[in-house]
Amino acid sequence: MYCMKPTFFSSKIRLFISLILSFVWMIHVNGQGKLNEQAKKLVTDKTGVFVCTLTDDLSHPLEYGTITILTPKDSALITGGITDAKGVCLVSAIPWGTYIARISYIGYADIYIPKFSISKANPVYQLSKQNMKMSHQQIEGVTVTAQKDMLQNNLDKKVFNVDKSISSEGVTAIEVLENIPSVSVDVEGNISLRGSESVTILIDGRPTNLTLDQIPSSMIESVELITNPSARFEPDGVSGIINVVLKKKKEAGFNGMLTLGSGISNLDKDFYFFGRNNASVNMNYRYNKINVFANYDFRTYNRINNSTLERESIYNNDTTLLNQLSNSKSKGRSHNVRTGIDYFIDKQNTLSFNVSYSTFKRLSESITDTKNPNTINPTIYNKYYTLNNTNTHQNQNVSTNLYYKHNFNKAGRELIVDLYYTQRWGENANKSLENYLIPSERDDFYNNESTTANNKFSSAQLDYVTPVGNGGRIESGYKFTFRHTNQRYSQFTGISLLTLTESISDANNYDYYEYINAAYFIYSNTIKEKFKYQVGLRGELANNVFALNNVDTNTRSFYPHIFPTLHLVYDFNKKHSVSLSYSMRVRRPNIYQLNPYVNYSDRFNLTKGNPNLKPELTNSVELGYQFMVEKTSVNTNIFYRHRYQMISRYTEQLNDSVFMTSFQNFDQAQSYGIELYVAQTIFKWWKVNINGSFYQTLIDSRQEMLDPNLMNDWSWNVRGTFNFILPKDFDIQLTANYRSPILTTGSMSGYGWGGGSGQGRMDDQWHMDIGIKKLFLKKSLTLTVRINDVFATRNSMIHTWGTDINNPGNTFDAYSTRKNDSRHLYISLSYKINNYRPKKDLHSGDMQDYEE
Repeated sequence: MYCMKPTFFSSKIRLFISLILSFVWMIHVNGQGKLNEQAKKLVTDKTGVFVCTLTDDLSHPLEYGTITILTPKDSALITGGITDAKGVCLVSAIPWGTYIARISYIGYADIYIPKFSISKANPVYQLSKQNMKMSHQQIEGVTVTAQKDMLQNNLDKKVFNVDKSISSEGVTAIEVLENIPSVSVDVEGNISLRGSESVTILIDGRPTNLTLDQIPSSMIESVELITNPSARFEPDGVSGIINVVLKKKKEAGFNGMLTLGSGISNLDKDFYFFGRNNASVNMNYRYNKINVFANYDFRTYNRINNSTLERESIYNNDTTLLNQLSNSKSKGRSHNVRTGIDYFIDKQNTLSFNVSYSTFKRLSESITDTKNPNTINPTIYNKYYTLNNTNTHQNQNVSTNLYYKHNFNKAGRELIVDLYYTQRWGENANKSLENYLIPSERDDFYNNESTTANNKFSSAQLDYVTPVGNGGRIESGYKFTFRHTNQRYSQFTGISLLTLTESISDANNYDYYEYINAAYFIYSNTIKEKFKYQVGLRGELANNVFALNNVDTNTRSFYPHIFPTLHLVYDFNKKHSVSLSYSMRVRRPNIYQLNPYVNYSDRFNLTKGNPNLKPELTNSVELGYQFMVEKTSVNTNIFYRHRYQMISRYTEQLNDSVFMTSFQNFDQAQSYGIELYVAQTIFKWWKVNINGSFYQTLIDSRQEMLDPNLMNDWSWNVRGTFNFILPKDFDIQLTANYRSPILTTGSMSGYGWGGGSGQGRMDDQWHMDIGIKKLFLKKSLTLTVRINDVFATRNSMIHTWGTDINNPGNTFDAYSTRKNDSRHLYISLSYKINNYRPKKDLHSGDMQDYEE
């Protein structure tokens, strides 16, 4: 046999590799030594310590992994612990003896450690680093994968996994949020959290120009609910943060998923509406250090709705009646594409870049009959006209993000740079005709409006994290955000199309600039492994300029403020824990709430903003308890909010038939209540999730602008999800929701519908959804059938009333109703390529606050 002798260069190469391996080993031994020193401090005269470190398949540390110490004879539980942000767990207070250990993490295969001994001679058992693998095994060619729960509760947030909800198939982010505990969505798409519409919506941890009905569920991985965020996050939003995390997969090789769906909706008994269709593609390719992904979604929709308004007003002792009936329909389509690349340079450096583009078009048509019945004989009309309205809207949005993360040699020390930019631009054209039938001699009124808008938002953020002292951790950072909104508006009015003239004085042209400089500091630590605490402070300097160009008016606001946060957690044992958190939040008025332009599209129900609005501040406190065993999870929270300078919509009477809805600051408001969430596995084939909340709202208005009945209210809601896992790969899911009557006082989103929906009360509402899912072709093909709002009960009625504080004899009383085609049947087919299982982006929406 011929053997080649080693050359000079090959000898050098071997020597070089040996030196590198020796150096790596020295670093490893040094890190292990530090852990050993920490463990020795926990040793007592009669107990020792078990030490281990967990990582995933990319060598990233796994936080919240569970370590269980058991007896070898009968696997009886002795003690246990949870890994920290570094993936490290030190399980102390283990009596001298021989044991086995089980290491668990959701979605990963369990690791069992054979017999090991802890004795006075060897009080510390230090396990080598454990690399956990995704839980899947091949059984006759069929892949069996560990399943995540639909709702997961972490210390600082609730995580709703969208792919576990059948009712979230083929919908948008609006419908997804309807299934999130503590979140309510009305028929207009307005979102409230614990009864407050002042909630911050983020996409991958960042603000967005997109509306939630433009984000398809096929692109959503999970939704994170954070009611008391730490100082790392912007303080905007009285009730907290809802973060929508988009899909991104990082498993090796090529994989993907294709989805096609179509639906039919029903508003009235015998009227069905087609046109809800969607198609989506999610693809990913990972090779060595490069990961590339792309998502695309296309959808069309047709929608119909109707609304009514009945109002009685008294002005200068004269009574006026108003009846309105409106029927509308709309159709539209949208395209969404998102792509990006991750470059894992080495174990210490990661660089990511992604870009997304979307386009949206909609055509809406409505007919509104408006009548003023005679107060003596309601069959006779003093005034009767029809309002025909056509609206076309289209917009485009582009977003891009550059992300860099560097892990220092010292474990737990990291630097993150995050640059983000998004721009949305579009056009809106509205044409309306008031056609008067009574009195017949009155001229018709034509109103054509055209709006172009451009909204730009950018941010730059720098975050630095480092361990300090004995188990301590410091987080600090700086963020700069800039927003510019530009709008150009023109209006042409006349009694015919030939006589239209531009209303120069009514031009709603403005520029809005917002600059925010923010810095934060957080310190966290753990005492004796059971008590975790975190204190934070965020300082912000907000400056905005609102320029109304047609009247050459500038409004400037300057808001410096400090926002403290506090989070405490005590783990009694593996099953029981309690938490206490506090944060100060702010709600700054947006451009639409500040703009003094009067909207005359309905000349009997006017709307405008208020340039004198002040920011609303909130102190929020929350006390929580968590109980977890194998088949049962119980979470309960008692919360309290104190709001200062509360912003609310407010409707007032201008004359006998014209009303104005705007925004006002009320003195203060308080709300307190309790939430409960229970997840129970009754049988292997039957899982139940029940959640609800019960709270009171108290409003203090020294201006005496509100009726006392609109200043004090008890409300409650309950939601139940029932999952049935049947043989032959069948799943059935039932979801039922109920919400009691609530106050509309204190709501902020939009101007409302039908007019006169400021201060008042909304009737109760309930609905039920059902979904069925069947797997085919070795679980690669999924057929989903669902019916939303099975009994067509998602109707809204608002009762609004008020009195003129300067003239108590002037009053109004109004009832508004709204009904959408919320009942619809939807069928979809999804095909997985190479067992596609999306994983959450490592840096998007990174909201782990309890890290050590």
